[in-house]
Amino acid sequence: MEVIVANTTTDLITYHNSLTLTYKQIMQEYTKSIIDNVFFQNLEYLHTYSDLVRFSNDMWNQRPEMFCVDYYGQSELSPIILTCNRLSTFFLFTVDNLKDSLIIAPRLENIIKLLSLIHD
Repeated sequence: MEVIVANTTTDLITYHNSLTLTYKQIMQEYTKSIIDNVFFQNLEYLHTYSDLVRFSNDMWNQRPEMFCVDYYGQSELSPIILTCNRLSTFFLFTVDNLKDSLIIAPRLENIIKLLSLIHD
């Protein structure tokens, strides 16, 4: 039997290069402290310009990225959804942890405005 080991370094580099700029910006922002994170700094703004979405799909249970795909058409906004709903981990993204079973979903145009404030 022959065992083939993938070149993990190359695979990781290829994967990283394939990520969208938006995802890279969001993940970079979450490496910062809460004080310096643009999403935490502007949480009230995000809440003000949000829609309340009923948690109605079992596929979303502990899968905020699936909610984001269904709601926004892209999965990379899931850290922002967790922040807006004051959830520290995707394990808490359940109907029982959301007030009145409602997801606070900031409007995409307002997320994009905040992304434009990020400077490397």
